[in-house]
Amino acid sequence: MGDIGNFRDAEELKQILESQYKIQGIITPLVAYQDRNFMVTSLSGDKFIFKITTEAQDLEFIRSQNRILSSLSKRAAISLLPFPMPNIEGDLITEITFDGRVAFSRLFPYIEGKFLGELKPEIPFFYDLGKVFGQIDKEMAGMEDAVLKCRTHEWDLSGVMEAMDDIALIKEPADRRLVHYFLMKYREEVLPGYHKLPKTLIHGDGNDWNIIVGGGGKVGGIIDFGDMVWGPRVNEVAIVLAYAMMGREDFREVYQAVIDGYSENIDLSEKEVFLLYYLVPARWCQTLVMAARKARANSESEYHQVSVSGARTMLHRWIRQNPLKKAEEDKRVEEVKIGEEVNRRYG
Repeated sequence: MGDIGNFRDAEELKQILESQYKIQGIITPLVAYQDRNFMVTSLSGDKFIFKITTEAQDLEFIRSQNRILSSLSKRAAISLLPFPMPNIEGDLITEITFDGRVAFSRLFPYIEGKFLGELKPEIPFFYDLGKVFGQIDKEMAGMEDAVLKCRTHEWDLSGVMEAMDDIALIKEPADRRLVHYFLMKYREEVLPGYHKLPKTLIHGDGNDWNIIVGGGGKVGGIIDFGDMVWGPRVNEVAIVLAYAMMGREDFREVYQAVIDGYSENIDLSEKEVFLLYYLVPARWCQTLVMAARKARANSESEYHQVSVSGARTMLHRWIRQNPLKKAEEDKRVEEVKIGEEVNRRYG
């Protein structure tokens, strides 16, 4: 759990919730990366997530985020996303004073379920996971937003080569060598054709603590659009895969299931599927470098350390994969599927 701050902050939060949303209840701080997040349990038992953005320069971004989420809420296919709730004046963003400075708050409905990081679901879940992210990206493909199109941030996978500057901060020599190797392969294999990759708005942070597992082995929700960017759609798949495969002995099956599910809504090209071999470990490289940077800064943030062990293990496993052999296997699987479909229709 996070820190709610001093007593005055707690009282301010209660007053804001009561005056702006007519909600009274218990406020519990949550661990977060940028925003300050709180679980709110009302006196009637309803649950909400109260998000506070403390950086003034992020106001235009959260306005854009709200516009995209509101647009998605009008699409019949999207039902697993948290949409901001209006305050008593009908506004989705409330200007408040928090920690002695101007901040901006939003209230979201709470999505029931367990985080993927807490569970080990069966393979069909990962097919559904890929399908849901494909659905989201398909809906966002026609959306335009000038703020998001220009936006980048330190976790943007398109900027992973910036991690090269701080590889030396990683303590273990074997880890440093692997990170250097995979970033060099990213530069050789991904960057030359980067400009040709299909691009769209993407969620950009499909980690195991932003994915809710619902009932029946299905995805219950996708939360936190705070890392949304304009970028290659294959980056979305790579990020989801990077976290979905962590801690799994059957990571190859997870890999294929996510791609198959995503392809239900968006057909990835043969080139995009091939590049996943380099894009997925690029996310693990980011994870190790970001954690090393925070360690240098003596940061105690749980957020930056939670995936380090899994990322390290997967890098050591991934180096034993042959990308050309993997591409050939994927192609054979696709040919078998096409053959089965032809037989089903015309056999």
